[in-house]
Amino acid sequence: YKLSLCNYLKHQNSLSIHTQNTKNIFDFFKSFKKALKEIFNNSNKEHTIA
Repeated sequence: YKLSLCNYLKHQNSLSIHTQNTKNIFDFFKSFKKALKEIFNNSNKEHTIA
């Protein structure tokens, strides 16, 4: 993970295939994290179990 982070920070504006793959990983993680927060963050909502 650390190497991917360093690569991401070093080559943020580069368009090479390898750095684009790294950007995709981090962009996916941001979206994934946001989705998890939307699902589990509001503990005041009533949830039903299907």
